[in-house]
Amino acid sequence: MVGRERRILVGLAVAMFFGITVYFRLWMIDYSVSSHDTEEEDSLILQTRRQWMNLQSGG
Repeated sequence: MVGRERRILVGLAVAMFFGITVYFRLWMIDYSVSSHDTEEEDSLILQTRRQWMNLQSGG
């Protein structure tokens, strides 16, 4: 009986470890994609500002 309970607890601990590992992997992927999107948005904003300034200066 004690051996069975111990196996269940070890199984739950392993499952929790794998769950946390998968969660952090997904979080890292989401974080890297989000930061890449921010860089692209900043780049687009700068390009638009440059074009607007060229139009304002008559160029």
